[in-house]
Amino acid sequence: MLNLPAISSDVSAQSFTRQSVNIREPLNQAESKPQQESSFQQQVNRQLLLNRLGVDAEKLEELEKRIDELENKGQLSDKEREQLDNLYAAKEQLFEEAARRRNGDELPPGSLIETSA
Repeated sequence: MLNLPAISSDVSAQSFTRQSVNIREPLNQAESKPQQESSFQQQVNRQLLLNRLGVDAEKLEELEKRIDELENKGQLSDKEREQLDNLYAAKEQLFEEAARRRNGDELPPGSLIETSA
């Protein structure tokens, strides 16, 4: 008969705990990877849509950042509300300008397309 060393319950619990931690780390990384890919995919889709619409993404991001700052501030003064309204109007104008360019109503300088027939 083989004489195997007895494993105390403390040692087995410790090794099990270490194994559990090691096992969970890859799972957490694997779980976060689809979220990262999803976030990346959303960013790519948004950028493609903005490019297709002809919207200047940098200006839009700047406007959205300033809007978020004011919205997260809580109570707004009358001046801040007016600024927020102006930012919303600027954002809307950005999309309207892109739509006019897309329809050929407002072409950028140096455009090869002639609008007069």
